[in-house]
Amino acid sequence: MRQGEVHGDWNGRAIAFDQSLASTGYVLFTFDGSLQVEDMGMIKTSSTFSGWTDNFYRAQWIYTEVVNLFGQHKLDLVLHEMPPIGGSPFLRRPDASIVAATAIQCAASHVGLEVKMVSAQVVKKYLTGNYRAEKKGVREALLERFGTTLQGHKFSLNEHTYDALGIAVTYVETQ
Repeated sequence: MRQGEVHGDWNGRAIAFDQSLASTGYVLFTFDGSLQVEDMGMIKTSSTFSGWTDNFYRAQWIYTEVVNLFGQHKLDLVLHEMPPIGGSPFLRRPDASIVAATAIQCAASHVGLEVKMVSAQVVKKYLTGNYRAEKKGVREALLERFGTTLQGHKFSLNEHTYDALGIAVTYVETQ
């Protein structure tokens, strides 16, 4: 989507997350015929314990940070990446994504916000034409669309925030 183009049927203000236990990227945006990025940032946690105790602690940390974000912004919708489920040899720590997604889902439920999930493969296919695209390909597709807009702000730009932006773009343009 180029600035000013109209795509998708959904309109409103939303936040999209690319979640993990260590680094959850987010993008706050509005969509009313074109996607306008308002903020991009990170929720970072650090390992304190071992095993599941660490996962629970980090999930609570993410939950608290997400609730704080929801409290700072009037939102209509929450998006996050669909956690990878299954036995693919390419999965890395799917439990971390599931635990972080659960924290986001619980936070949204706590404040009464609707949540939609978007598959990483759908994002890759939509933005690059290849559902197996590397993160670099997704980033390049997003920079082609938003490069000058994003670089003019002090956004946290990294693989997690680009992935969150990809989730946002794919959702609003395919609805």
